Amino acid sequence: MKASQQPVESLLGQVTVNYYLADTQQKLAPSVVYQGDYATAYDFQPQLIPGYQWNEQSPTNGWGQYGPTDVQVSFYYVPALILPKRSTLTIPAPTTDDEQSAP
Repeated sequence: MKASQQPVESLLGQVTVNYYLADTQQKLAPSVVYQGDYATAYDFQPQLIPGYQWNEQSPTNGWGQYGPTDVQVSFYYVPALILPKRSTLTIPAPTTDDEQSAP
């Protein structure tokens, strides 16, 4: 008797990565959904978002392994400090009394 051959179904885990304004649930960029085989490692990093900077608080689940439970990874950002462009100030050289009284 032959054993029947069944296709082996790949088990996929899912991680959704979110990008929020700090202390809010306001999205600064669309969420990205990643899938990977169970036990496959993942390690997510913050993305660059113009006008904002990552608050440098790493999510505790930003790295790990795909598994049976869907995971939400959230990175939080604060508005970037934008300094005005520096202007060059020209200060004339001081004059001496001799230069002022010259004929």
